[in-house]
Amino acid sequence: MKLAYSEIETELFPNFKGGEGNLHAKMFSDGKNRILYGRLEPNSTIGMHCHETNSEIIYILSGDGKCICDGQTEYFKPGDVHYCPKGHQHSLQNNSSKDSLEFFAVIPEDDVFAKMKTRRSVRKFKSEVPPKAMIEKVIEAGRWAASGRNLQSSVIVAVTNKEIISKLTKINGKISERSSDQFYGAPVVLVVLSDKNWRNKTYDGSLILGNMMLCASDMGLGSCWIHRAKETFELPEWQNWLKSLGIEGEWEGIGHLALGFPEGDIPKEIPRTGNKVFWCE
Repeated sequence: MKLAYSEIETELFPNFKGGEGNLHAKMFSDGKNRILYGRLEPNSTIGMHCHETNSEIIYILSGDGKCICDGQTEYFKPGDVHYCPKGHQHSLQNNSSKDSLEFFAVIPEDDVFAKMKTRRSVRKFKSEVPPKAMIEKVIEAGRWAASGRNLQSSVIVAVTNKEIISKLTKINGKISERSSDQFYGAPVVLVVLSDKNWRNKTYDGSLILGNMMLCASDMGLGSCWIHRAKETFELPEWQNWLKSLGIEGEWEGIGHLALGFPEGDIPKEIPRTGNKVFWCE
């Protein structure tokens, strides 16, 4: 099977996995494996991350690279291969200040169950706004969520405007009676609203938020579901704001999704505890 990478669109990933600089990548996936052609700009890095549910093989095409794997430093030149087994962690660095580091990587696709286990809420974000293509992909995941009778009666408002996010933060703090930043400095807020007159509105909107959180985690973005959307969008000021965006009708806020690049490490998964499953066979 020939993979025509010359025909695959290049995507830009700033600060990939919490690293520095920019990664340019062309990706192919058949649901079994992800095969990636990557180009790290000079002095750029892929941040330290753990392959909890899969492994990764990296073949260096050109440039001067360095991996830190489980605390050990490895240096690479063209033709070298780096292998990160499942359950281990690594990072990749371009050592050159002038030339890009080019490589191919093969990553067995982890399953949906693994994504569910490793997704964690993030409560500290970098100020940098993710590329629009990444935000759009998160939104698209939300749009494909299940909905009662497939009515698709919810809307998503993507907010990257700093002034509006500041206002959302202030009203959220006022409602919750807290002075801290309720969006944790996230540069993107995705607001999910559902038709106020639809009996399944809360369920439909919640499924959208869940899909978006899983997609964000899969791309190395952090997210956190923030409450008090219902109270916010009951206020005339925010109802008028929706109308200013062309959103007519009666809407109920289901939740906000704070979104962005994580600042610091992703929280580790917490084992499920207690007897929460009961069988009737």
